[in-house]
Amino acid sequence: MREEVVVILACVFMGMFMQTAVETMVTPLTEKLLKWGELENSIMYCSAGVEILLVFLCVKFLSKKLHDRTMLLLGFCLELGALSWLIYFLPQAKPGETSENLISLIVAIALDVLGLPLLIVCSISLYSKITKEETQGFSQGLRRIMVGMGTILGPLWAGSLLHLPYVMVGVMLGLMAMGTVMLLLSFPKLKPIPQNEPLEVRDESENENTPLLS
Repeated sequence: MREEVVVILACVFMGMFMQTAVETMVTPLTEKLLKWGELENSIMYCSAGVEILLVFLCVKFLSKKLHDRTMLLLGFCLELGALSWLIYFLPQAKPGETSENLISLIVAIALDVLGLPLLIVCSISLYSKITKEETQGFSQGLRRIMVGMGTILGPLWAGSLLHLPYVMVGVMLGLMAMGTVMLLLSFPKLKPIPQNEPLEVRDESENENTPLLS
């Protein structure tokens, strides 16, 4: 298996692990730090949904200007920012300081939601371009396995370590940092591979910029 394929599969797992872990810990944190109930949490998730739709629209236009690998790296950097803020904020957060806790949580959630579409859309798009057409079924099956593992292990991790924020967020931060380093080291190789057409008639730069969302 080629290096770039392994890197994208690892990034898919890390991204889904991180995102499902964050989604698992958000509601208990808002209940503990902000005394929020069902209504307040519903409004928060609705606001996050609006933001994520707007970011998906931005991805559609950005994909015509930027390469998938560039946007994927940007998504990882945004998620690193969100986790770095959480690991700074959570251990010292005190219940009752509503205004400070609210602002800090909004910053973390906004950064996380901002980077999520870049991470998901661009990893799917790039992965389909660096794997051969003849093995797309098998390759996408491997990707789905990574997605499934991340969505299973992420909630288990976060749910069991809410009382240890340094460990809980620290592992997620370490995984995302490792994914960012892997992307940087393999960045030159994260390009579409030639398929059936002869190389002399294939425009690789155009193929690399072909958006997944059209």
